[in-house]
Amino acid sequence: VPGTGDAIADATGKAVKLPYTGDALVLTRGPRTFALFAPEKTEFVPVGGGIDLKFSGKDRFVVAALLPDAKAAPVFQKYAYAVPRDTKLTYKYDRDAGEVVTTWTITADALRGTSKEVLQGWLPHHYRTTRQKLPFIEPTFATLRGKMRLAPGNTFEIAWPFKGVLPVMPAPTDTEGVPNPYQPARMAEFIQKWTAEKAGKKYGDDTYWGAKDFLVMAEMMSMARQLKLPEADKLHEMTKACLTDWLTYTPGENAHYFAKYPLPWGGMVGFKTSYGSGGFTDNHFHFGYFTLAGALMAMDDQQWGADFAPMLKLVAKQYANWDRKDKDFPWMRCFDPWNGHCYAGGGSNRDDGNNQESSSESMGGWTGLFLLGCMLKDQDMIDAGAMGWAIESEAVAEYWN
Repeated sequence: VPGTGDAIADATGKAVKLPYTGDALVLTRGPRTFALFAPEKTEFVPVGGGIDLKFSGKDRFVVAALLPDAKAAPVFQKYAYAVPRDTKLTYKYDRDAGEVVTTWTITADALRGTSKEVLQGWLPHHYRTTRQKLPFIEPTFATLRGKMRLAPGNTFEIAWPFKGVLPVMPAPTDTEGVPNPYQPARMAEFIQKWTAEKAGKKYGDDTYWGAKDFLVMAEMMSMARQLKLPEADKLHEMTKACLTDWLTYTPGENAHYFAKYPLPWGGMVGFKTSYGSGGFTDNHFHFGYFTLAGALMAMDDQQWGADFAPMLKLVAKQYANWDRKDKDFPWMRCFDPWNGHCYAGGGSNRDDGNNQESSSESMGGWTGLFLLGCMLKDQDMIDAGAMGWAIESEAVAEYWN
């Protein structure tokens, strides 16, 4: 609805009055600019305080909801008639180059003419520290996440650096002559006491606190193994028993098992649930503990890893299914590829939208996926874990930190 203080122009910036015949109408109201891009010889007619469009041919038009200014109208009109119909992200972990190479493809239809090039926006985590040749053009947009830059095209390539992930930190060394040196005997005492305290104790029943319990067990096992402590074997048995309990079902048990949800939900839920996990909330947090602990256990016991590989992959696919052909799970349930991070709210929230309350636990989920893929020698799983780790770590650095 144009008002008395609004400026109305064509795409070149020439002022016009209604009624007007052309293919574009640009309306500037204070600091806000909007545009209507239509077929040739469209009539823009004032009707009841608004504008009616009368088409000479196809009745299709494009609304540019917010332009940075009226000068940007010709640029936006050039790409306005390419309508995106499908988008796809593909990726490959190049271990030798130390990077994850991603390809972003947009399939579009042309509403007018033959050009199907789309004007795509990119945020700082896409371009600031990556290897890319995005063909940026003006204008740019100021967003809460920094400058959004525009690039026309249908296929874009971006490579994020990724040097791998350590499953455990290197064993410390006893260095004399430094303040507060590492004391092997003290570390051994800590692990011995922790093992004795936890041995025979019940671990948590739900997928969050229960998973935290066995991840710490697996980490303690890895530390004890590196330090050649006798507790390593005891911790191995404790971790193995706990994970095996969770990854199998015994009739009659009411905790420590998984159940599949049929379509249309297409998922799997661990019981007991917690923090809304039964509705797919926080699944990459909870099940990331499973994949990371499973990776550490498989590193210590290759046969156990081989035996439980099918179940571990199902747990991983619940939050980060990398196989588009697997219809039991959606592709990358929790991950928003363009925003570069996961979302924690399973069904979202109609009042507040979605959230990612723990970027660190999300990174733990990618770490578990990558390391478990390495232990199971599953290259597709490795590539998916590397992709998520590389992109989300950059998003975390840009926006959370």
